[in-house]
Amino acid sequence: MKKAKKIIVIALSAILAVSAISVAMIFVYKSGQNSIDPTEYADTKFISAMSKNLSKREKVDFPDTPSTEDYENVVNAEESIYKFQDATFKDEHLKKLCKDYIDGLNLQKEALTYSTDYTKFTEYWQNGLDARSLVINELYQEYDLKLSDKNKKNFESTAKTVQENIDKEAAIKALFKSIEFIKVKEEYKYTYYEATVENTTEYDFSYMNLKINLIKDDVIQETAYSNIGVWQSGAKVKFEFMTDKVFDKYEVHGDYFID
Repeated sequence: MKKAKKIIVIALSAILAVSAISVAMIFVYKSGQNSIDPTEYADTKFISAMSKNLSKREKVDFPDTPSTEDYENVVNAEESIYKFQDATFKDEHLKKLCKDYIDGLNLQKEALTYSTDYTKFTEYWQNGLDARSLVINELYQEYDLKLSDKNKKNFESTAKTVQENIDKEAAIKALFKSIEFIKVKEEYKYTYYEATVENTTEYDFSYMNLKINLIKDDVIQETAYSNIGVWQSGAKVKFEFMTDKVFDKYEVHGDYFID
């Protein structure tokens, strides 16, 4: 009888051991679906996952008047891309593109938290779309990302607009940085400054208002203003301001309208 009990105990132990191994194997398998082996390069898998996810997202039903749930569904279609955020890439630039893409997805996820604030929702969703479009277009152009004709057309168009805006902002920022004011006279307690500036950008401004932060010891002492109406590309204009403040450097910013 004791021998029989012993056999039963051994058999139960064996069954439990097999069950434990099976559970462990299932856990490892499922974990493998949500992460990338850090000892392997993820470059090829990332490109493949991007193609599959975009195709999956495109097939999600998205009505003309979408609800918050509809927006959630299209974002969730790309959830698996997050397993690449800590992956090892052979191509460091591709790793950056992966990060940029995840940042874009996160912006669109954040947009969902503003479902009752149309302005905030639109801002975050569009910023996320802009970031994603730039990455997708570069992956298509440089890394042979497979896209449907519809996705290719949409993301290519958005990426072009976003890049044009980035280039425009960079050119205008460089224009502001190039402005050099010189002291022309002192009168009573005021000092007068002026700068002759050529519009080196390709843009025609219908209005330009410079905001010049006058800084001393890294503290803004005053913001001076100087504006001009029409300022065409290639034309030179003179900006002027006066101040009674002492400063050791200045920073130029501006508000503008482009024809």
